[in-house]
Amino acid sequence: MSPSGLTICLATCEPEAPWLVHQLETIRAQTHRDWHCLISDDASGPTASAGLLAAIDGDPRFELTRQPLRLGFYRNFEALLELARDRSAPLVALADQDDAWYPDKLARLAAGLAAAPDSQLAYSDFRQVDEAGGIIASTFWQQRRDHPADIVSLLVANSVTGAATLLRRELLDSALPFPGLPGTAYHDHWLALCARALGPLTRIEAATYDRLIHPESVTARDRVARETRPDGRQAFEVHYARAAALATELLARYPDRLDPGSRRRLGRILVAPRSNRSLAWLAARSLRPLIGHNETKGIERRLVRAILWHRRFGLAPK
Repeated sequence: MSPSGLTICLATCEPEAPWLVHQLETIRAQTHRDWHCLISDDASGPTASAGLLAAIDGDPRFELTRQPLRLGFYRNFEALLELARDRSAPLVALADQDDAWYPDKLARLAAGLAAAPDSQLAYSDFRQVDEAGGIIASTFWQQRRDHPADIVSLLVANSVTGAATLLRRELLDSALPFPGLPGTAYHDHWLALCARALGPLTRIEAATYDRLIHPESVTARDRVARETRPDGRQAFEVHYARAAALATELLARYPDRLDPGSRRRLGRILVAPRSNRSLAWLAARSLRPLIGHNETKGIERRLVRAILWHRRFGLAPK
């Protein structure tokens, strides 16, 4: 495959035939033609499986793998990326089963990454649309700004959506295998953090696809979860623990590639349960929206409450 060759990793699970067919049509219509699409189906039933086979319809550019047992989207994407790492294409794109790509999506992302040789990952904006095609949001940045240079902001509030990304294959050498994380783990979050550990992220300002929002979509479920305020135990054992696990993994995998400032700030996350100084720093970060830095929308407050609960009711800090 050429230096501009691409492997598209498409994860499916009980795909709805009309949406899947439309997504595959938009992939076939890409102006960047040098691609091959790996599909990993996460143990879909007979009806959805038959629809998937019909949608591919013998097109040799699509290669289907079936998972015998349900993995969940995090591990399903991990399996796809393991396959992509063994291919010759230098670039890897992620795809969901019910989006609609604009014709120049891959070309825009590839051009952005080519113009940023120090970057391992490029990502774009996108529109959110409903099942009738109505626009819910014309940009992902409607309620908060993006600030991927700050690794703590990226750690506590991911701003990189999987289907919006294009990454260099070499990133997978350090990002795989995916770490085990408490609660719901997200492949795009982990990949973005790994790419940020190795250098700057590249953002494409324009939207490159429409993301379908429906009741069963991951985005819709995420929105419900964000609007549900966790109790102290859940906040500590899931939300803080996940942030701490991510920080630990980054420090272990990239000890010599992370810049000193990022290493120091990740370390503050880890010691916050037993360090008043680090806890105060985390609390101060939650006030950043007051001065226009609303990239995390003050999610640090959730971590502070979790740590305070732990100090009062949890086990003694080690």
